[in-house]
Amino acid sequence: MNPHFAFSAIFALGLRGIANKSKLPYGPINSPGVTRETLIKLPTSLESATAQFKRKESLAREVMGDYFVDHFAGTREHELEVFRRAVTDWEGGSFFLFLPSLPYSSFCVSWHLRVLDIFVDLFTPESRLSMLTMWG
Repeated sequence: MNPHFAFSAIFALGLRGIANKSKLPYGPINSPGVTRETLIKLPTSLESATAQFKRKESLAREVMGDYFVDHFAGTREHELEVFRRAVTDWEGGSFFLFLPSLPYSSFCVSWHLRVLDIFVDLFTPESRLSMLTMWG
């Protein structure tokens, strides 16, 4: 997170609260009626945080504007897509465990490397994991 964006958001939301004379929705934890279970839960993944951030009725749109929210949410969605397309060390290692059992020839190895390229391009990490589990 860019600290300039974070501090800007904190200050803008604070000024919004002062201008609207907003009351805090609850007091500190363990004050009367406030427990960890009654607090509003924040998103726990980049995907759910991005979805909540870019909602049409989000405070981010009110405070920072549609242009910034759409642009910044787009950068997070791109980051998620890059992450989904990445092949982890475990996935790569699991696939290459099959190679020693195959006949050694440059054609065979190059064909399997090409299959791996197609494999990476076509599937999400979740589907690759289920396929590798099924094949392994």
